Amino acid sequence: MRYKPVPPAPDSPDVVSRARDSLPESVDPDVDCCARVMDAVGVDRGTAADWLVFLAALGLLDERDGTYAQSAAAVERGALADAFVERVYGARELVDVLDDDPRTVEDIASRASVLRDAERVARLLAWCQLLGLAERADGGYRVANERR
Repeated sequence: MRYKPVPPAPDSPDVVSRARDSLPESVDPDVDCCARVMDAVGVDRGTAADWLVFLAALGLLDERDGTYAQSAAAVERGALADAFVERVYGARELVDVLDDDPRTVEDIASRASVLRDAERVARLLAWCQLLGLAERADGGYRVANERR
């Protein structure tokens, strides 16, 4: 299964850890998970809900009956990048069109078969940057040096 919600990428991977660590270690139906993420990351309730689904897609949360808890997975950049590509809708297709030549968001959107929304592509690219999959160059994006 691939997940669609993609919150805006933070400036630092530490925010991912902070969001995950704000949640209980075991499922507790009395915990307001959105409120905890709102406090930890400084976002509104709708964006906090996106964060919860996104963190689950990355393997950092377990979900049961709409309630979340931390998973045993470590917050490690390489593992997060792999989960992002495999479990976030559009990420695989986006990464597949990146190469050594910088491309604009619009060009990437036109080349990725399932991505047509430039705003979604921009969000995915920001996460690709944060996770070491892409880098900015010459007004566009290309595959990260460490992935070549």
